[in-house]
Amino acid sequence: MTGNIAALPPTTGSDMAWQEWYLFYSDMTFSKTRERDNTVIEATGTYGLVTLPGGGDFMELTFETGTDLVGNCYADLKELLFIESKDELAGTWSMCDGPGLTYERVENNCNE
Repeated sequence: MTGNIAALPPTTGSDMAWQEWYLFYSDMTFSKTRERDNTVIEATGTYGLVTLPGGGDFMELTFETGTDLVGNCYADLKELLFIESKDELAGTWSMCDGPGLTYERVENNCNE
């Protein structure tokens, strides 16, 4: 994960104030986990792929639990992640002064 706040140099990896990651499953569900100050919280929900007018492919996440982890500009339970490439997703929260977060794909070899 990489984060960027205006007028400050980007932080990456373990230099970030928290660590978070998503797991996406073939049944179109996901989990999002955040670890901060030795505290771990998790969210779950469903996802789908959307193309927005004006271009761009996104993963649209709809949260069912852990709604404190929703990173968006609206007061709803959806989060959009821009598909930069097959190996990189970018959060859209930065469009309203939230952190600019980028997530890199890591292969998970578990049988979930």
